Amino acid sequence: MKVKYIIWFVLVAIAPLFISCQDDVMVNPVFDSLKISSYETGAEVDAANVPVGKQMKYFVKTEADLCVLWPGGKRDILKSKLNATKDSVNVYGDVVLNGNGASDDYRDYGLYGAKGVTTSGSRYTGYSTTYTFSKTGTYKLVIVLTNHGSSNADFKQIMTEQTIVVK
Repeated sequence: MKVKYIIWFVLVAIAPLFISCQDDVMVNPVFDSLKISSYETGAEVDAANVPVGKQMKYFVKTEADLCVLWPGGKRDILKSKLNATKDSVNVYGDVVLNGNGASDDYRDYGLYGAKGVTTSGSRYTGYSTTYTFSKTGTYKLVIVLTNHGSSNADFKQIMTEQTIVVK
């Protein structure tokens, strides 16, 4: 009788090891939709008619694990000390940004001072953030979606661009 309990105990103790050794199935994240609404009133706004100087809420519907927005509305480039009309560039030919948080434009990704706008939410509810464009114009909002493994370092990432017209 004791042998039966010992065998049962050993099986119960070892079973989680086999379950936790399963591989993660990594799939590419899927972008479903982007909704823009007024932060104050909650009224939905078309991407071709975003008001300048107004705080807007951006909601991304996706089942990705992570979501970062790069609106492109802020890009503070350091001017050259030799010629004030030229942009300062580094040895690789990239522009030099003027400090930390100087750009939220995806084309500056990897440069000191460039960072996307963080979002809050989850894969179950979607992701949201607020942002205010300070100048009129047409912007490319880059949405970076990432799925990552929980037991390995693998990840799948996609980027999608949405055109935002600020009036």
